[in-house]
Amino acid sequence: MIDITQLNGDLENYLQKNNREFYIINLGRNIELLSEIKNLIDPYQDKEKIKFRFTEKIDGVTSIQLVREYLATLGTSYVEKFDEAFQKGIFGFDNSKDRFYSYSLNRAGVRKGHNYFNVDFKGTLLDSNVLIHEFFHYLNESTYRSRELLTEFISIYMENEYLEFLEQKGYSKNEISKMRVERYLDFYDLTLDLYYETTALNLENKLGPINKKDIHFIKMYQDKLIPSTFEDKDYYKMIEVVASEFYGSSRCKFDPVVSYEYFFGTLLSSYLLTRKDKDTTKKILELNEKLANGISYSGAFKILDIDINSIKDSEYIESVNQYYGASISTLNDSKQQQEFSFKSI
Repeated sequence: MIDITQLNGDLENYLQKNNREFYIINLGRNIELLSEIKNLIDPYQDKEKIKFRFTEKIDGVTSIQLVREYLATLGTSYVEKFDEAFQKGIFGFDNSKDRFYSYSLNRAGVRKGHNYFNVDFKGTLLDSNVLIHEFFHYLNESTYRSRELLTEFISIYMENEYLEFLEQKGYSKNEISKMRVERYLDFYDLTLDLYYETTALNLENKLGPINKKDIHFIKMYQDKLIPSTFEDKDYYKMIEVVASEFYGSSRCKFDPVVSYEYFFGTLLSSYLLTRKDKDTTKKILELNEKLANGISYSGAFKILDIDINSIKDSEYIESVNQYYGASISTLNDSKQQQEFSFKSI
C-alpha cells in the first residue's frame, strides 16, 4: 500500500531541493509538451523494448584514430586535449572486470583522486561515438554539476555531428542508424517517465498534497496543471509510477531533473541539427568553452542565437521526427528483424 503522506512529503522535498533547476522552473510549460510528444511520437509497433546488436567490428586503435580525425576538423586544440587526457588516464577505455562505471550508464566518477571518464570497450563502431559524447563532458567537467542541462545538450549534439562524419567516411549506414535510433528510443522512454513525474510535481507545487484532491476537481483547473488529455486512470497511474520510483526496487529512481537533461538535450539538439548552417557547430563549441565561466541559461541561448521561449512545441516534435525518422526508415528498408513506426504530426 502506498503511504500517500510520505509520498507527498518526498515530492515537496524534491521541489525545494531543486527549485532553481531549469526543469522545475518550467514545470508548467513541460506539461503540455510532454503530453504532445507522448501522443505524437511512438517508435514501437509492439511496444516492446528493442535491443540492437552492433556487428561492424572496430578495434580500439581505429576508434581512437577516428575520434582524433574528427576532432581535428574542429581544431588542433581538441586533439591536444584528447591526447593529454587519454595519456594521463583521465579519459579512455576500460574493459576490466572491476570497471568503475560502464558507459551505458553515461556516468563519470572519481578514481585516484581525479575525475575519470571511461568508456566500456565493445570493439564496435559504437565505441568511438561514446568517446565523443563523454569527451565533451570531460571538456566542461568543472561546471558539470551546475549546468548539466547544457552539457548533455552539447554532448548529444556533438555525437550526432560525429555520426554524420562517419557517414561521410563511408561507414555502415545501418550501424550508424542503430546508434541514432537508440538515442530516439531513449528519448521516448524518458518522455513516458517524465509525463507522470512532471504532472505529480506540478500538482504538488500548485495545489498541495496529491490524492487529497479529487481528479474531477483537478480537471476544473486549466492553468496547465495536468495534460489536457489526462484521464482518471492517468491520475492513479501517476501515483503508482511515482511511488514505485521513490520506494520500488526498479533501477529507475525518481529524479526527473536528471532525466530531463537527456530529454531536453535531444529536443534542442534535434531542433538545431535540422536547422543547421555553417555557424551552428561553431556556436556549440563556443558555448562549450564558456561553460567554465559560469554562463547563465539566457547567456547560453544568446550564443546559440535562439529565443527558447518562442520555440513552439510542434517545432520541437517535428525536429525530432525529422532528424531521427531517416534512421528509422533506413532500418525498416534494410529489413531488420525489428521494425519501427512513428505517428505523423
